[in-house]
Amino acid sequence: MMAEKRRTYVDTCVLIEAYRDKTPLGAKCRAAVDDPDRLYLSSLYLELELLPKPKFNGRDAELKFYAGFLAETERVSISEGDLRNVGLVLAEKYGLAAMDAIHVAVAIAGRADELLTAEGPQKAICSVVEVKVTSLR
Repeated sequence: MMAEKRRTYVDTCVLIEAYRDKTPLGAKCRAAVDDPDRLYLSSLYLELELLPKPKFNGRDAELKFYAGFLAETERVSISEGDLRNVGLVLAEKYGLAAMDAIHVAVAIAGRADELLTAEGPQKAICSVVEVKVTSLR
């Protein structure tokens, strides 16, 4: 019997570091996003944070890398009300930045087993307990 894949939501910074892949952190992020034992989750919010800058700046190879990753993910939807309620509570409870609160709320809505981040373990996102947050730093 095949083991079920780990449902993983990836913070934007992991994908940016994975694309750059020129540092030990980048290599670690690249390995994380290439893990065949994971089912990756994404959202409109991840796309909104990730895609516009490389598109605007004509960085086609970077855009292709992100689009390729996103094409292989399970898209999570969350209602505006749930996003507001969960995200606001999380932001207030942990002192999260707005996008971090949104990513955590989406990870919870998507029943993620884990949220991967390239933020350091001292950052507020790493103190969240509602979903397992793993720092790749």
